[in-house]
Amino acid sequence: MENPLVKSFEFVSEDINKILKKIQLLDDEVKILKSHNQVITREILVLNNKLMDLRINEQRRRFN
Repeated sequence: MENPLVKSFEFVSEDINKILKKIQLLDDEVKILKSHNQVITREILVLNNKLMDLRINEQRRRFN
C-alpha cells in the first residue's frame, strides 16, 4: 500500500512544476514586452528628433 504522504507530495510536486512553468512563460512574455518597449522608445525618440528638426526649420523660415 502506498504511503498517503508520498502521494500528497507527488501532487504538490506536480502543482509546483505547473507553477514554475507558468512563471517561466510569464518571464518570457516580460522579456518580449521589454524588447517591444525598447523598440517603441527608439521610435518615439526618432519621431521627437524629426519634430524638433521641423520646428527648427520652421523657425529658420520665419527669420529668413
